Order: sequence, then C-alpha cells, then structure tokens
Amino acid sequence: MATRTIPYDDVCRGIADAIVVESYPDDDEPSLLVLQYDRNGGPYHVVWGFDLDTGDALVITTYYPGLDRWEPGFVTRRQR
Repeated sequence: MATRTIPYDDVCRGIADAIVVESYPDDDEPSLLVLQYDRNGGPYHVVWGFDLDTGDALVITTYYPGLDRWEPGFVTRRQR
C-alpha cells in the first residue's frame, strides 16, 4: 500500500462499498479481489485474504488498475 500511495484509511473505509471482482475460494487461505475507491473517487483494487483459523481479514496487496489490463470500470480483465 505504501509504495503505491494508497492510504490504509482508504482501504479500511472503502471495504463497505467494495465490489467483488474475483473470488478465490479454493486457495489455502480464501481471498477476494475487490474494486474500491479512494477519498478522491479514484479506483483501486485490493486483494483481501481471510484467515480461516482466526476469522481475520488481511490485506494481501493493493494497486491501481490500468486500462492496459482492465476494461473501463475495472471489473473485467481485458482479453489477451
């Protein structure tokens, strides 16, 4: 998050309105890729992981999606 200048507060606040982009339920620790928006309305993706033992949610990574890999709206990957 720090390297991509996505504030932790935005990530925590944005989860309430997050849109699920992809789900990875079969991973050792299930996770979700979600679309969230920062305080200025800018879109970014967060991969949230879930610890099955504790029930905790963990931020795995955050990044700003680009139109080179994502369709407008950032919820559908571009075909390669």
